[in-house]
Amino acid sequence: MENNDKKVQRAEPVTFPAADVDLSVIKVDAKGVTLRLWPKVAAVANALDALAMIDNWAARHYMCGHAMCCAVGLYSDNTNDYIYRDAPCPATYKVGPDAATAKCNGAFLAAAAQWGIGAGLLRMQDLVLGADKVQINPVAGPDGKTIRSYVLADRLAVDRIVYGDDGEVAAIQLVNDRGGKVLWQKH
Repeated sequence: MENNDKKVQRAEPVTFPAADVDLSVIKVDAKGVTLRLWPKVAAVANALDALAMIDNWAARHYMCGHAMCCAVGLYSDNTNDYIYRDAPCPATYKVGPDAATAKCNGAFLAAAAQWGIGAGLLRMQDLVLGADKVQINPVAGPDGKTIRSYVLADRLAVDRIVYGDDGEVAAIQLVNDRGGKVLWQKH
């Protein structure tokens, strides 16, 4: 049976502008910072609304072992039912203060990426910026003499993002609190 349902046969990737992208800090050390980009949950839901027309998509969450998973389904006119694609929450997704909500949101983003929605952001490797690109400050230990950890001196935000024709991230411009900019380009 041939599937001519355009909503289910998602071909072109869905990308997001900088305003719809979250930036999370994975690690900070003396050498630099490791960052990760994620599409915002509301932006992905809006993209699903536009793609499948409102009320023609569904999401369901479930636990598989210890992993929070999500299935995002698009309604198929051919089968008169939803066709689901599932994914677990990526281990590095830590956006927001509530861990349980973050796991649900991360699983939702990963499942939507199975349909091509924000997939370029999720496939992107961690963004590593050296201490020569961003200011890293040490945090003193309890004795005041040792270094306990390191933190970014400035808050970073995604200022611009450029995608290739395939939906993969080609370049990112970050901006700090003082207006300083850092450019990253895919090699």
